[in-house]
Amino acid sequence: MPFNLAGTLAVFHALVRPRLIIPNLTVQDIRSLNFAAFRRAGYKGVVLDKDNCLTLPHQDTLIPELDTAWRELKHEFDAHNLLIVSNSAGTRYDAGGLAAESVSHNLGVPVLRHSSMKPSRRTMTAIQRYFASICSPAPDPGQLIVIGDRALTDVVLANRLGAYSVLVSRDWKSAVMSRAAGASERAAVSLAQWLSPAPQAVSGSSDFVKEVGKQKDEVKVNHSGSTWTWAGRALGIGPNSGKRC
Repeated sequence: MPFNLAGTLAVFHALVRPRLIIPNLTVQDIRSLNFAAFRRAGYKGVVLDKDNCLTLPHQDTLIPELDTAWRELKHEFDAHNLLIVSNSAGTRYDAGGLAAESVSHNLGVPVLRHSSMKPSRRTMTAIQRYFASICSPAPDPGQLIVIGDRALTDVVLANRLGAYSVLVSRDWKSAVMSRAAGASERAAVSLAQWLSPAPQAVSGSSDFVKEVGKQKDEVKVNHSGSTWTWAGRALGIGPNSGKRC
């Protein structure tokens, strides 16, 4: 993985503002999420990480166990209201955008093409521009959900943006170093929760979780010029499409 300056700086920002790495909700994986409840609560768009959230690391197909949950998510929000934002596929290190095209084709949703890695301000701006291009009026950042497996990238991105942050904790199949980094981040989140005063509760957070076998015990509610690739095509920032948002 290339050096991520924005992610490194987030470590120092979190030392000053511990709440920056605290998610609104922690679940094992997306199967625990009640997407219909999110929709009823007024959320209009979902930003998703790729590796260890939807696909195995460095793969471009959906983890089979997530197929039903993925279909539920696309049913509730429609594919154009979902946006994959990865620090691998779609970045400047993705030669020719081939990985972004493959992921978009296999998962059936857009993949953001961005020059800066999460949780940079440029990536935040690119996300906002995407949703502004398909929705009128553009959704407020507070009407977006960000789902990912890394506190220092996905959760920081969501909290800076003002979106609802969901941290998924299941490690499907990562390298040893990646697993160690994820464990360290989860420990940092626990410390930040202990050090920080309780943030304002998000109305209806408990409704956003559904019971899925033993996963219930692992749910934690914390009260608190770009292009994108879709189905093999790089789409520029364009006028509102008039589709459901």
